[in-house]
Amino acid sequence: MSSGIEFEILPIEGREEAQKFAAKLPTKAEKFNSKKISLNERFGILELGYYLNPAKIENTQEDYVVGIYVTGKEVLTKKQFVQKQKLIDAATAAANAKKLSEKKIIFDENDKENSLHPSPKKQTELEPTDKLTPDAYFNEIQHKFAQSHSNSGMIAVSVILLILLIISVVINLALVYLIIKSKKRTIQKPLDQEQPPEPSELAVKRSKEKSEREKEKVKSEKPELKKVPKKSENVVPQNNKRSMSREEAMRSDMDNAPPPEKMQRSERQKLVEPISRFEFSVAMNWIVKFVNDYFDESHKLTVLPDNPANASRIQKNYPDFPEDCKVILDDIKQVIVPNMCHSQHPRYHAKYFGRSLADILGSTISSTLGTDVNSSPMIDVIEKILCDWMSSAMGITKLRQLYGDKKDRAPIGTVFYSSINALVSLIQHCITRANSHRNTMEPTNWVVYCSDDAYFRLEEACKIVRIKLRKIATKKEDDFGLTGKSFEKQVEKDIERNLKPLLVICNFGSWNVGANDDYKSIAEVAKAKNIWIHVDAYYAGCQWIDPTKRAKYHAALADVNSVHLCFSTMIPFNGRVIISWSSEKIVPENGSTQAAMFGGNSLRLWILIRLSGMRSLRESVRRKITYGNMFSDRVAQQCDYFRVAYPNEHGVVLFQYFNKTIKDRNIGANVLTSMFFNYIQKSAQMKFSLVKFHSDIFIRACFNYERCNASVMEESVSTLLNIVEDFEESMKKKKNALKESANFTFENQIGGSQNETTDRTPPSHSPERTQSQSKNISK
Repeated sequence: MSSGIEFEILPIEGREEAQKFAAKLPTKAEKFNSKKISLNERFGILELGYYLNPAKIENTQEDYVVGIYVTGKEVLTKKQFVQKQKLIDAATAAANAKKLSEKKIIFDENDKENSLHPSPKKQTELEPTDKLTPDAYFNEIQHKFAQSHSNSGMIAVSVILLILLIISVVINLALVYLIIKSKKRTIQKPLDQEQPPEPSELAVKRSKEKSEREKEKVKSEKPELKKVPKKSENVVPQNNKRSMSREEAMRSDMDNAPPPEKMQRSERQKLVEPISRFEFSVAMNWIVKFVNDYFDESHKLTVLPDNPANASRIQKNYPDFPEDCKVILDDIKQVIVPNMCHSQHPRYHAKYFGRSLADILGSTISSTLGTDVNSSPMIDVIEKILCDWMSSAMGITKLRQLYGDKKDRAPIGTVFYSSINALVSLIQHCITRANSHRNTMEPTNWVVYCSDDAYFRLEEACKIVRIKLRKIATKKEDDFGLTGKSFEKQVEKDIERNLKPLLVICNFGSWNVGANDDYKSIAEVAKAKNIWIHVDAYYAGCQWIDPTKRAKYHAALADVNSVHLCFSTMIPFNGRVIISWSSEKIVPENGSTQAAMFGGNSLRLWILIRLSGMRSLRESVRRKITYGNMFSDRVAQQCDYFRVAYPNEHGVVLFQYFNKTIKDRNIGANVLTSMFFNYIQKSAQMKFSLVKFHSDIFIRACFNYERCNASVMEESVSTLLNIVEDFEESMKKKKNALKESANFTFENQIGGSQNETTDRTPPSHSPERTQSQSKNISK
């Protein structure tokens, strides 16, 4: 179909978004000049936001005209807008347009070229009109454009107003929430405020007395004092809430919150309480810093003081008034620390002396509570818990019962706070049980047996109980340990002299050389002779906490009657706690006195175990034994300078100094060893101990440093070899050094004393001992 109309392409106002495809228009313009465009092309232009303006009409037919209707973004189909109809006038065209806008137009489903919506099969056709004028055509287009613009503007304004309404509602709700919350805080603030605690009757009485004393002082001196409110007579003293300043109130009357800053206190308050709560907190912070610095930097100090201690550097006059803790700590750092021996030093090898940060915490708590078993029954409960814990950790099995049904029984633990008390209680218990078994209470010449390297406190315990002590000599072929054969020989000799064997004490780690007695063979003799057998594991018993360090001696505990050990050796604990396990309950002698003095030590050990854990304690013991044995091997390799004696499995090293590289030296090993020991002491580089056993003098060493490792051990060996070179140089420069007597001291011990044999013990028919007999026994 050809309309015979030429069109101009003009943009439709408000359709700018669709006009972004304007790049297509030049192609359309070329088509206008070349040929007539089709209806599809015309409506495609309308869809791009443009309309066609008729410019020239040629060969128009009278009865037909083309009508084009544009409604916003939607374009109707060509069957609805372009139809063959007669020309109509303007009035009829306006009526048809109005009717068309009121009717619902339904599209044909077959017309899919320009339709935007699916349509049913039925369609509504326009009623034919008589006449259509160009003016009516353009008026209709302008009317549709105006209606479309007005509708889109109203929608935009509506959206903007809706957004503003939502914003205003949100702001109003937020303001209402804040107002309600602020009012609620204002109402609850007086109720939530913490009220000061009510003073007790004693505090009220003290404050009243204090106010009276201050009034008398005002009359005499008339200084300006703070006014103290009077107590109301109508208020019960228990509920009296008297306002007092922090300076005037006792600690019990003050609130629990610490003061924000240091408060100035009067002299009277300092007399009653030298350190206030705030000052205590500050002082503890300084002390904690001092402890951490000491443990971290102790290796930088010399293990022994370079110069003898001098008291002139410390204030001689006693202070009348309290001093600041920081000042005291400064004196300790500058005067005391450089002039003392440091047991937690990598070069301290004298003995086992446990110390750790966990132990310091336990000591602080124990000192705070001031525990006393007489007034604190809970200490007895803690002691029982410790006995159960340690017997399980060390694998203490059932012990043999000597009297009664003689069956194996579970170990019964008892806590002692000194070795003397433990040994005296054991001897007294054996005497009581032996007399009850014999159905007589007559005095008897009892004898206690031990090796010649037993704990030196045993001799003191026998003197207290007034009982004979038999020290049996040990031999090198027996690794200097007591055997059943030598024990049986001494027992038979004592029986021939009318003496009664009572108790034999075997060693697991003897006091000087760390030897082990063969208490399995001794138990066979003791069982046949009806003698109580006890194992003294004071020195090395803590290594049983490590299952790999128990060996055959631990398995032989099933043949003994009792065993005890100390927890201040290999375990990092500095308290005095000794636990004794027995097949029968052993009652401590003077137990209440010991518990009253040292009952806090059990609490310290309980805290240490919980803070450290058994695995950490086991690792500490394993580390000390391992590096002690490695140190023994390194020293033994230096055979030109040292001779290692009495090898053991407890990490204890004994050696003598004898330099084979220097010939023509006429001096004994004992004297040279003692002189070498003195030189080490003066050099202040290392710390050892000196012992004497079987007339020989030895230097004894072990590893006590809690943070020791392989490098620390190797450095100790290197330091020892350097001291050897310095010692030989000093010997060359000072010729008369060989003539000097050895200046050394020994540890308290009985191993170095002369052995008492039965050949020197005369027969005794009376329990009373003469003075000469007592002297012979005490030798």
